[in-house]
Amino acid sequence: MRRTLDRNRGFTFEMPVGAFVNHSVVPTCGLVRQDSYIGSPDTPVSFYDPDRYHAQLVWFSHRHIEYYFSNYLYKEDAPTSLELSLEICSEAASSADDWPSDISIHVNG
Repeated sequence: MRRTLDRNRGFTFEMPVGAFVNHSVVPTCGLVRQDSYIGSPDTPVSFYDPDRYHAQLVWFSHRHIEYYFSNYLYKEDAPTSLELSLEICSEAASSADDWPSDISIHVNG
């Protein structure tokens, strides 16, 4: 994980996709690095593999993965904004392009 700390301009974090701290996934699921699978495809226990930190792609049919980010604000500081940038998509193999999608992101619950 790379981070930039500048109290005048804010904080920037780059979180690897495999750096999740909690998960509940259902097959079809898996993780891959540049040249190979991590663990075995469609095996949720692979999401516990320490090599997951090197994942470049993660997929699962439903449920969730969870990330924690450090908060470097002082107790008396009030955040003024939050900006997230990520690539996320929903698709199903051998299906129509208009497959229904249910992707959501939650911050602090």
